[in-house]
Amino acid sequence: MPSNAPIGLYDSGLGGLSVVREVLRQLPHESHTYIGDTARVPYGGRSPEELLAFNREILDLLLQSGVKAVVVACNTSSAVALPVLDAECPVPIIGLIEAGARAAVEGGQRIGVIATEATIRSRAHVRAIEDLDVACQVFPTACPQLVPMIESGLWEGPKAEAIVFESLAPLLDAKLDTLILGCTHYPFVRQVISDILGPSVRLVDPAEEAVRVLGDILAAHDLLADQAIPRHRMLVSGDPITFYQQAHLLLGDVVPAVEHVPVANALPIAL
Repeated sequence: MPSNAPIGLYDSGLGGLSVVREVLRQLPHESHTYIGDTARVPYGGRSPEELLAFNREILDLLLQSGVKAVVVACNTSSAVALPVLDAECPVPIIGLIEAGARAAVEGGQRIGVIATEATIRSRAHVRAIEDLDVACQVFPTACPQLVPMIESGLWEGPKAEAIVFESLAPLLDAKLDTLILGCTHYPFVRQVISDILGPSVRLVDPAEEAVRVLGDILAAHDLLADQAIPRHRMLVSGDPITFYQQAHLLLGDVVPAVEHVPVANALPIAL
């Protein structure tokens, strides 16, 4: 595998761009290929069987494009599908659950987790935290309204604040010291979350630790890129025009033209 091959990343929609943003920050010489499965977002209410089928399809598209490593830039997929994909993928593949848990237990004792319904049902964060520090108390909370809200482009303002407040309500009396943003969409409303919880609650974005681990893996396999000008590619299973507009707002001019890629069982976005 050539070292200048791209890193592959994928998510159900826009959320994985928060991981792309971290790759651009930590590994600026790396090219990447990103797939957003926007025709089938959100993943949170899907069955494990559906999620595994979707993940295998997207992973196969990335492998066909020649990626040298894969980041499952979706906590739901990391929780439900990654344990299976890890044994099937011929290139290094990492997720976000363990990365978030490691970052959270560094100084955290009362740890909240907000994520999709499927991620919370999996108890993946709870198990990962308990494996690292059984003394921690974990408060997992499903927030099914947040992904549709963010996919619609609603990231700030009174309506967003009301939806986020309602989603966080079960945690407001939990005396948290740490909160894991257990969905890659959530960093795009990080300031709203912080304003509601206050400065005493440390917010953990698992992408930061995951990309650090990715860099270590690439270095260990002699796969770090040495190109001066990386090349990026973005594909979506839904509307590429809307995705380009939103991605450009989030990442700026680094966003290339967005391509459409067909997928099986495509469904309209439910917002």
